Amino acid sequence: MEELKLCPHCGEKPQVTGAKEKFAMHRCSPADCIVMVPFDAWQQRPIEDALHAEITSIKLEMAQMASDRDSERRWADHYNKLAQSAREKLSMIIAMLQELSPQLAREEIEKLARKELSNHD
Repeated sequence: MEELKLCPHCGEKPQVTGAKEKFAMHRCSPADCIVMVPFDAWQQRPIEDALHAEITSIKLEMAQMASDRDSERRWADHYNKLAQSAREKLSMIIAMLQELSPQLAREEIEKLARKELSNHD
């Protein structure tokens, strides 16, 4: 037998009574009334169940959003590291070119600058 839900009025746990434990009986303290209903009817809380399902759905959606944000952050970090690495390698290549041929280095720097400007347009 599944555990009975708490009283929707006072929040206390009801007693099970009747032939073959088919009824839930409860006496609400604040209202001082006795409620005796079939077990199945006591367990039906369509509005409460719908709200719990919606809350669960929202929690799952929020967890997915947090996971997506973490994933986006990791990709951004990865991209930034790659970009930094590329800048460092490019600086090394330019420095090597300047040592070998200052004129060639200037030409390569100008080409890169023009390419960079055209990429932003």
